[in-house]
Amino acid sequence: MRFLHTADWHVGKKLNGFDLLAEQHDAFLKINQLAKDYKVDAVVVAGDLYDRSVPSEEAVEELNKDLIQMNLKEGWPLLAVSGNHDSAVRLATGGAWFKATNFFMHTTVAQAIEEPVTLGDTQFFLLPFFGLQEVRNYFGDPEIRDLKTAMARIVAKMEEEFDPDRTHVLVAHFFAAGSSHTDSETQTEVGGLDAVPVDLMAPFDYVALGHLHNKNALQAPRVKYAGSPLKFSASEV
Repeated sequence: MRFLHTADWHVGKKLNGFDLLAEQHDAFLKINQLAKDYKVDAVVVAGDLYDRSVPSEEAVEELNKDLIQMNLKEGWPLLAVSGNHDSAVRLATGGAWFKATNFFMHTTVAQAIEEPVTLGDTQFFLLPFFGLQEVRNYFGDPEIRDLKTAMARIVAKMEEEFDPDRTHVLVAHFFAAGSSHTDSETQTEVGGLDAVPVDLMAPFDYVALGHLHNKNALQAPRVKYAGSPLKFSASEV
């Protein structure tokens, strides 16, 4: 299975008051060409498809056009999760319909655990950005008080769904411990309870992350950030 790992498209973002839709469309064309050049079997978007939970009409039109090009015209399966900038409820609309075209958009912890996506020789677990209360509710455990504990429970439950004959990939949107962040990333805390230890992700053969905009933010062999297609600050270069 060869897939293209992308994240943090932030469609609709403005930079210093300037609309970036034209630049974002150009970036999408480059992503599309990369997928063609490398003859990928699927495309991953690890969260933050939009820059705002309530995107503009123009941003919605641009993202729809881009996803239609990849999924319906090029025929690539799409595997995506909602990020902290997205509205999970809005992105979930049409989910059952999307699956019919091999477009898998997961927006809940329940989906991430209970609905792994199998493509070829690979099993994908699509984990969106989540709050601790969602995890407490899912496991019925009010004692889950930090992200490390939450992720340990989630990963252990995912392992129960592993197909031993396939490669296992986690697609997620969070801050991994030991990563460096840049000026444009909001709601990011670099330590304590808001960071996921890399060793918790050891059961997976590859972890495709979004949230940090620099692809070199984390130096781990099998845990990688895609980086954002456009640079939103000098520290991301």
